[in-house]
Amino acid sequence: MLKFDERAQIDSDVISEDWLMRAEVRDRSYVINGFAYGCLVVPAASRLPAELAARLSELAVAGVDVVFLGNRPHGCAGGHTISLDDLACSVERYRDLRVQKTEPPLSFQHYVHEDGEVWFFFNEDVAHAIDVEIDLSTDAPLAEYDAHENRLWALAAQAGRFHLHLEPYESLCVVTAECSDNRPVAGDVVETVTNARLSLRTYDSDDYDEAHVVSLMEPHVPVGFSGAMRYEFDYDAETCELLLRLPKVWETSRVTVNGTFVGESTLPTPPASWGHSRFPERPKPPKLKAEPNTQESPATPAPLEWASQDSAHPSAVVIERAPN
Repeated sequence: MLKFDERAQIDSDVISEDWLMRAEVRDRSYVINGFAYGCLVVPAASRLPAELAARLSELAVAGVDVVFLGNRPHGCAGGHTISLDDLACSVERYRDLRVQKTEPPLSFQHYVHEDGEVWFFFNEDVAHAIDVEIDLSTDAPLAEYDAHENRLWALAAQAGRFHLHLEPYESLCVVTAECSDNRPVAGDVVETVTNARLSLRTYDSDDYDEAHVVSLMEPHVPVGFSGAMRYEFDYDAETCELLLRLPKVWETSRVTVNGTFVGESTLPTPPASWGHSRFPERPKPPKLKAEPNTQESPATPAPLEWASQDSAHPSAVVIERAPN
């Protein structure tokens, strides 16, 4: 039942019998932990406990939209019955998000707090990205919240409308807030790195083995390997304003630039990125020696690419794995 709503991007919660019995009823809604619900969908059942049946009848009389799937259980009064196939259409009026096209893998939750609203998007597909136009039907200013860095990024939205792009298993948290800081954006590829110096450290060792040059276009990690992989490569940068982006690194990654530790990402899914503000300053453009140190499972062979940052932002360099 829940999947029918999720695939139609209709936000819903599972309510236990205990919570429902204790819920406060007001303004044609029932309130649990400060959150008000105007609709209650009851799974198909022939009979329910007498107290629960009486509670459902009470909610229906109070103006709550009580929906019974399949049939109305014995002892319940009020409400209306529908089939499971008609569920999404029946609760359409409670939708607070509009999507340009149907996206079954797109999971969505919406929370309203006293100091603002939160929308959470998640791509449940492990193989395909989501690209879709979103309409949140709000005039409030919107921003992207990065929980891992605890900071806000500007969201290009007009009257609640914006373009949503999510890589497989990627998520996005949108909040009502003012923010003018733009997240760095990759531009055109300017050079492709196909070879790097690889060092391996097994799970039961404290040291890496001797580095050796490998082709990133071919399998280069031993079958069954468990541990960390460190890649080193050089690039003669023309500017200190750099952006380092690793779109295909999964799980943990640590990055060092010119001997300075830049940061660590523990995101379960890509991409991971670091802005130029974290990079070591030099009086002249440095040779960039990057060391993405990953603890991911061996990836499909793919080159690393250098790209300039989008022209709408300061010049930057991006490291990214090319599409397979």
